[in-house]
Amino acid sequence: MYGRQYHNKCYRMALFLVSFCFSALSYAQPDMQPLGPNIADKGSGYYHFRVNDFQSADGARHYRVWTAIPNKAAPPSGYPVLYMLDGNAVMDRLPETLLKQLADHSPPVIVAIGYQTNLPFDLNGRAYDYTPAPGSRAYDYTPAGRRESKAVKITRVFIVRPAAGQRSASYWRDISRRRWNKE
Repeated sequence: MYGRQYHNKCYRMALFLVSFCFSALSYAQPDMQPLGPNIADKGSGYYHFRVNDFQSADGARHYRVWTAIPNKAAPPSGYPVLYMLDGNAVMDRLPETLLKQLADHSPPVIVAIGYQTNLPFDLNGRAYDYTPAPGSRAYDYTPAGRRESKAVKITRVFIVRPAAGQRSASYWRDISRRRWNKE
């Protein structure tokens, strides 16, 4: 009887260790394959797109901002605005069916902010833009990384002023319904 319990215990332990090894190999990483044409390139029956390229003040980072404007007439209060970071990945995965669902109700202007690359992410630019600046309270809670990081506040100002303000000022928009999506 004791031998059988010992055998079952060893079997369960071996099964646990094997499953642990497989789970350690499957940690999450983004697929960094080059992207093909996105919905802005292909066109939509419910939205029209404008693409603008920007450069950071220091010239080190190069941004691409996709603005999707509903074909439907703006409501009296203006369109709500949805800001989406990781714009390259968002635009690659934004389906026409979702745009149709949005257009059937109260469609937002979609502002997707990414980088001038054909990859889903610019890893160094993303780390710089999304990681708190050294010396800030938020920085104390983040692990030290290999990439330069300084600009969370700068990035938000960039989004709110040039990308959102100057570039979308021609769209009738409802600022009170502006939404942020950070992933």
